[in-house]
Amino acid sequence: MEFSSIGELVVLYLQILLLALLVERVMEVLMSAWEYTEWKQTMHRFWNRRARRLQARFETQAHRNVFTRVLSLTPIARQARAYTRADDGLHRGNLVIIDGTLVRRVAVTVGARLVASLLGVLLCWVASINFVALIRAVATEESAVFSTLLGGIPAWLQIVISGVLIGLGTEPVHRIIQNLERRREQRVKRQRLEQAQLETAPSSSSSG
Repeated sequence: MEFSSIGELVVLYLQILLLALLVERVMEVLMSAWEYTEWKQTMHRFWNRRARRLQARFETQAHRNVFTRVLSLTPIARQARAYTRADDGLHRGNLVIIDGTLVRRVAVTVGARLVASLLGVLLCWVASINFVALIRAVATEESAVFSTLLGGIPAWLQIVISGVLIGLGTEPVHRIIQNLERRREQRVKRQRLEQAQLETAPSSSSSG
């Protein structure tokens, strides 16, 4: 991907930021609708049941681990460990409680990230936005190997990666764009400096 002017590059930056902003706004609407659905369907009961099942599973696994360790010890070793604190790995009766609110938070966060990524992929496909190609264009002059690796990614996978990046939101996308723009400006300055050195070299040799 080549950019014939700075304006073309800025327009692409704005398109990417607008897509990321659109994903954020859509996700806000979807999250509000989901929270209303949870309230209407009293889904706190579902999350509490899920938390109890997870806690039962963890407790069962913990008991199995303790039982396995006890069987692996001789009676003398068991007595020695019962009266000493040398083994920090033994369970000391700590109670672990899994909260339904935390279970809901994890599930909703993962679901929201997945939906945002899918929405980002759809928008990138419809708008023909290839964020990976933009990164490759900026990195071409700095790292030929990295640019070659990016160029080897199939076009459809580049769109998927672009959608996932845009699904992260405006703040991460803005940081990526700022980094790309800073690298592009550094490359332009370096090219101008090299050009100036080439132009001054003939005059210096002729004067000598």
